[in-house]
Amino acid sequence: GGLLVAPLCMLNRPKARQHRLVQFFFTAWVFLVAVLWLNSLANELVAVLQALGVLMGLSDALIGATFLAWGNCVGDFVADIAVAREGQPMAAVAACFASPLLNCLLGLGIASLITLINHKFEPISWEGASRLPVMLIFGFLFGSLLLSFVVLPLCKRKVSKPFSIAQLVLYVVFTVLMILAEVGVLGAVY
Repeated sequence: GGLLVAPLCMLNRPKARQHRLVQFFFTAWVFLVAVLWLNSLANELVAVLQALGVLMGLSDALIGATFLAWGNCVGDFVADIAVAREGQPMAAVAACFASPLLNCLLGLGIASLITLINHKFEPISWEGASRLPVMLIFGFLFGSLLLSFVVLPLCKRKVSKPFSIAQLVLYVVFTVLMILAEVGVLGAVY
């Protein structure tokens, strides 16, 4: 797509500065191409991680809760730290909750809708899949949010060192329990 549009850009460059509609078209085109590239790269990354999971005998739930989650959060992590360092800690805290919420609601909602469309809106069966990893993921997500919603108002919306340590400990416990579920100590994953 870029090879087709690039000559047009070069030929119409002086004229394009005068027309806002042309600028809007090129901006929209660049955004669409960037989204398509990111989608392609994300699909390839997920395929590579699934292949590594098959080779190492890891479940999709463990790969999703660790490697994919870490990769998904790196951008938010860097952005939230940058916002906090710029003197806007409330914006950084709000982004910490808003970004995963948007990801969870849209990601889960759109993925569920696509799955339902593919299955002709028949109920989706969980048979053959263990509920333990999903229960751990949602349980710890709920526990972390509940801890935040109780502690932060009590501390007058000030994030303290003990609260931060408690959240980190909660994540470490979650990761350990996911690994224990994977190796079969807590129950069969499959």
